[in-house]
Amino acid sequence: MRGQGPGREGVRPGKPGFFPWSVSAKLVASFCSLFTVVLCLMFLAGAYGIPLTRYPGRIGLMKAEAFRGLELIADLKRSRLVNWLNERADDARQLASLDIVRKSPALAGPRPGDGRPIGSDPALQNVLDSTLRSLPIYTGICLVDAASRRIVVSTDPKELGASLAGRRFVEGALTNRSGYLGGVDYSPASGLPAFFASHAVLDSSGAPVAVLVMGIDAEDIIRPMLHLGDGLGERGEALLVDQQGRILTSLKFPLAAGSSPKPLEYRVTDQPAILAASGEEGTGESVDYRGQRVLAAYRHVRLSSDEGWGLVVKRDEAELLAATRGEAVYSALVALGGLAAVVAATVLLSRRLTRPIRELDAVAREIAAGKTGVRAKTASGDETGRLALAFNSMLDKLHDRRAALEAAVAGRTAALDLANKALVEKIADLERAGEKIAAQLTEKEVLLKEVHHRVKNNLQIISSLLSLQAVHVLDPRDKELFEDSVGRVISMAMVHEDLYATKDFTKIGLREYAEKLSRRLAANRFPGGAVRLEIRVADILLPVHQAIPCGLIINELVTNAFKHAFPGGRAGTIDLSLRETEGGYELRVADDGVGLAADFDWKKTQTLGLTLVTSLAGQLHGEATLSPGGGAAFSVTFPR
Repeated sequence: MRGQGPGREGVRPGKPGFFPWSVSAKLVASFCSLFTVVLCLMFLAGAYGIPLTRYPGRIGLMKAEAFRGLELIADLKRSRLVNWLNERADDARQLASLDIVRKSPALAGPRPGDGRPIGSDPALQNVLDSTLRSLPIYTGICLVDAASRRIVVSTDPKELGASLAGRRFVEGALTNRSGYLGGVDYSPASGLPAFFASHAVLDSSGAPVAVLVMGIDAEDIIRPMLHLGDGLGERGEALLVDQQGRILTSLKFPLAAGSSPKPLEYRVTDQPAILAASGEEGTGESVDYRGQRVLAAYRHVRLSSDEGWGLVVKRDEAELLAATRGEAVYSALVALGGLAAVVAATVLLSRRLTRPIRELDAVAREIAAGKTGVRAKTASGDETGRLALAFNSMLDKLHDRRAALEAAVAGRTAALDLANKALVEKIADLERAGEKIAAQLTEKEVLLKEVHHRVKNNLQIISSLLSLQAVHVLDPRDKELFEDSVGRVISMAMVHEDLYATKDFTKIGLREYAEKLSRRLAANRFPGGAVRLEIRVADILLPVHQAIPCGLIINELVTNAFKHAFPGGRAGTIDLSLRETEGGYELRVADDGVGLAADFDWKKTQTLGLTLVTSLAGQLHGEATLSPGGGAAFSVTFPR
């Protein structure tokens, strides 16, 4: 590219950003951004730990400490619960081993349904009542007959005769012939959830004859025992579920829908409860029945070989991490203070560092405004001072180059003015020559048009003279010859007539010419005949030296068909076609008349018309042929 020195190909002006910041502002923004990123990374690392290291962060340490505390609480509550269950099993075993229980006449007495009273052992009744008064933890004690599975003695008279068939605490004690902790089930008297400790009553032979059942209100005894103690926070909770995941005590908080289900009416689906109920132990994070994230430790409490409970001790994660909010606020305040100090220091430092650049920028703006005599200050000896020296040197060189360029431009401008004047004169000469050529061309077009017009008129005069002469010819044969000559002259005159009517004096449209010529032949030579003329001529432009022979061939062949193909007024069709072929054109005239004689050789005939067709085809550098079949079909093919 002209005017571009070496090394400038890759230089592009910088595109301004959305905010045209100065160097000082960019320095401040860069340092502040870097400081903010470092602070954020430090805060995140302190809170959540550093990846690929053993440091878990403050939150990780808090969670680990919370898990250790939850495990201690879970182990303590399980130990307390196991000791309490063992005490209940001992109570049932001691009471079932008393002779007054084993030898109670109520067991050998009448059965429900045989018409005799139930519970006819006053001594045993007094023992059970006194035991219930001395141990208020129990809500009821009853003796169940092994054979009928019905209550025969009870501290609650309403229970007498009630069937406990299929109850786990009854069937388990009879199967094991010992004690059985049946877990939480519905009480036969109140229908409310209760915990049952049972023990088989054996006779002297060791066979079970009854089951002693002692009931405890789970809500009043087990729930307070689970929720005693600290370390779970205000929203922490200890949860006890059976093997099906059903709660055994009331929940501390309502469900997410707002309801508060009773024991055995709600199945817990969070992972720690399911794992604990299935016999596994450990810790983990999950979402509890309220939809809150919690930290949980879970333990399994074994009641019997086929019965166990799941114990879950959990603490709200949000409550645990609430203490970190104050630390976050304090850290944020410290970070803001540090950021303000960094901003102030960066502003002062950037203004000092960028002062020479600002001064250099001011000089550049003055030079851009047209003050080419100003120069930059070169007081310092650092990089900015050397930049100012290089800038001033560049300005001096630019000033010298500008002077030289202005002198060269002045000389070049003078040369261009001289060349421009010569070019203007040459253009004027060309315009005058063009006007002269255009006038001569117009004159030649007028002359050529006049020539075609006069040729057409002369040919029409000749045809008129021939027509007048034919009137005085008496011999029909001679008269026909005159009429054929008139037709040939008219076909040539029509070419010049079409050329005179068009703007193109070199070519003629053969479709319109062939239609006019054929229709004129039919109207003048054979008016009122029964012969139909079909014309299928393509829209082809032919030069004059080809159009005139084509017109004469059409005249001869169509005239010949009218004269000889339909004798005696016979009806028929003459088909005239002209089409383009691969190498030229094909002109075809066919009829469905009487046809030619079998021994007729048209190339050896002495008639003027067919001889003229052969001669004209040769003039077109083509060939005339006769197609076999019904009627007569002449074709003339010639090149472009």
